Amino acid sequence: MTKKEQDKPLPANVSAERALLGAVCLDNSLYAATTVLDPEDFSLESHRLIYSHIAAMMERGEAVDLVTLTEDLGPELHSISDTPVAYLSDLSTDTIRYAPSVKDWARIIKAKSLQRQLLSVCAAAINKCYSGESGFTIISVLREHLDEIETSARKGMRV
Repeated sequence: MTKKEQDKPLPANVSAERALLGAVCLDNSLYAATTVLDPEDFSLESHRLIYSHIAAMMERGEAVDLVTLTEDLGPELHSISDTPVAYLSDLSTDTIRYAPSVKDWARIIKAKSLQRQLLSVCAAAINKCYSGESGFTIISVLREHLDEIETSARKGMRV
């Protein structure tokens, strides 16, 4: 991997993440279109945390909105941003600018997650090559990881 390739940002679409989270807070029925996602599919840790809480609240049959989500986050609220309530509020404001396309946003988020996972696995394989590990061992481990990634990705993407 060249220095230029290492400096590239990891694939992500933060706008899709923000819009999806905001849309679900505005209309809880849209959550069903997001169940193809896992918290790890979000590129930002704050979005992983928010989605984890939304998912847990929905599984408990609770309503998700700015007030209930803020309460559910509890002490974790302050790990979202310096102004967490404003950040959560802005998610919904950002969503209003678009016609909710939650299913498409979920697909975009899942696709970017797949790309980040592939980059991670390939980078690990490259590092093992440089460290002198057996090529056959690297291929075996790489194949196993790629199969796991593919299985996970098929959960939420049309292939």
